[in-house]
Amino acid sequence: MGSIPEQLRLFSPTSIVSVLAIALLLTLPRFVNEDSRLRFEALNQLFGSGLTPTTKYPLIGPLFAAPLWGIGHATGDPERVVALFNRLLALAGAAAMWWAVRPVLSAEVARRFLLILAFASMLPYHLFYFGGEVFTAVLLGVGSAMVVVRQSLWGLLLMAIGAANTPATIPGMALGLAVLFWHDRRLRLGLPIFLAAGLVLAENAIRRGDPFAVGYEGEHGSQTPLPYSARPGFSYPLLFGLLSVLFSFGKGLVFFTPGLFVPLGNVPQASASALDSEHGVSRLRVLYRVWIGIVVGLVLVYACWWSWYGGYFWGPRFFLFACLPASLALANRTSPSVQNSPGANLLLLVVLLLSCWVGANGVVYQTYGDEAFLAEGYRLEFALWYVPECSPLWWPFVQPKVLSPADMVRLGMFAIGAMYLVAPLLVTVGCQLREVLPRAWARLRSGPRIRF
Repeated sequence: MGSIPEQLRLFSPTSIVSVLAIALLLTLPRFVNEDSRLRFEALNQLFGSGLTPTTKYPLIGPLFAAPLWGIGHATGDPERVVALFNRLLALAGAAAMWWAVRPVLSAEVARRFLLILAFASMLPYHLFYFGGEVFTAVLLGVGSAMVVVRQSLWGLLLMAIGAANTPATIPGMALGLAVLFWHDRRLRLGLPIFLAAGLVLAENAIRRGDPFAVGYEGEHGSQTPLPYSARPGFSYPLLFGLLSVLFSFGKGLVFFTPGLFVPLGNVPQASASALDSEHGVSRLRVLYRVWIGIVVGLVLVYACWWSWYGGYFWGPRFFLFACLPASLALANRTSPSVQNSPGANLLLLVVLLLSCWVGANGVVYQTYGDEAFLAEGYRLEFALWYVPECSPLWWPFVQPKVLSPADMVRLGMFAIGAMYLVAPLLVTVGCQLREVLPRAWARLRSGPRIRF
């Protein structure tokens, strides 16, 4: 009889939703779009014909997909096999993150953290493609967690490799490491910066004959009615870039990663024991600050880039890493063991529901209905960034999509995940309102009468 509870635990809501999340991520559609195809063709050039790849994108991340490329050629379908790389990497990263943060994070919050990433973040949409953002976000996230929590030098190496795969993230990584240096005062924390820069320079020298030739020289967008269009490089005004990156309806972080603007809150007692020996600060809070430092660095860099919006792409392409601190804050603040005021819980409920819609929208609706804005050299694409009803988050309410059976199944999976994540907070809000509203009504009735 004693073994029955252990067997039943396998069928607990948490176990079922976790299996559902893995099944969802593994069965997502696989696309090879323009950027993904360039990375795939680079592998073909390198391993198939032995030529130096001509793509402008770094090859550090794609090289790790070489085993899948080999399996794909052996099975006769290399594109679709290589397209599995990011989702396999994400699942491996989730397991590594679980291991890395367990000393400072309760099992309850750790599970919510990973499930929010699966059901209530931008991550699922990025797994459609063989893009570079997932590789960079996973290695930076897991590496920094290993460094902060586990004090592992291997984490420094992962951070360097992840940043080198997307050179524009090196300043963001440097800012995050500066935050960690403020706490730990260890000079070795500067090693990933030099290692990542060395990898970038070495790749440029090998592929292009010049360590400072990055492959983006002279690249610019199309001429549109916007005043700063068709300019190359880091030519976008910083102020307008910050406003756009943070608040634009179709690309703004406040809509796509709303948890990023939620404070971490009090660290649960279960994880507060892992303290910084000198400052008395939880290592979980240090990790969160490091992640926020990286995001701030990314925002400052990309706000000035002519293509701050990430090209034709659903959501803020360059800021996938922001899902980590956003999901961690939401997981911590919405955990049943954490106490919040009724007003805070209502706000958290709105943020969590919006985050769940972001995850479902990216997978089920994607870039549905965008074609009308892409004619004449993307002349009207800016409407997708700035006009509320043209945002991918709200367009399905303007022009409803006819859902396929696969879409309906995935939408149902997201609904189950959302209900699991929202239910504890919804119960808490209901209990709090049941106590607060009668008192507020009694105070209103017993107070002075309202006069004209």
